[in-house]
Amino acid sequence: MKTLPKLIDRLDHAVSGAHIDAVDANPRQTALLELKLAGIRRLDFEDDFRLFGRGFHGRAATLYRAALRRQLTSLAI
Repeated sequence: MKTLPKLIDRLDHAVSGAHIDAVDANPRQTALLELKLAGIRRLDFEDDFRLFGRGFHGRAATLYRAALRRQLTSLAI
């Protein structure tokens, strides 16, 4: 899969704090990207995977308020 190395490079940039510019016609997609990047930066792997990989986490609201919300721009809240 040729896109996997590109994805890994982007994740490395996200974790290192590099700035990523994104343009999408749907602002909800850009907000979701911000949320996912906040998850990568602030959550441990298991919480991040439950929330975004499995699509369900019993403590999603708590994680959002405690760890993710402060990482988001006003457009993504």
